[in-house]
Amino acid sequence: MTGVERELLYGGRTRASMAFRSDLTHAHGERVHISPRDECGRPDLAAWLREPLPGTKVYCCGPAPLLAAVQ
Repeated sequence: MTGVERELLYGGRTRASMAFRSDLTHAHGERVHISPRDECGRPDLAAWLREPLPGTKVYCCGPAPLLAAVQ
């Protein structure tokens, strides 16, 4: 996806439990936002999804409550 602007909000219970965290931050730097719940609480989805630009796509995976919150 060269030339496509993107950001990743990666949430998990703890930093240690987040698979590929190091690989993602190493490969994509500041575009990856790590948000372990034990350090940061739950991510502020309203702030992240407040005003998407036209053409913005949101991809989400996770437990049902997270998917419902994103919808």
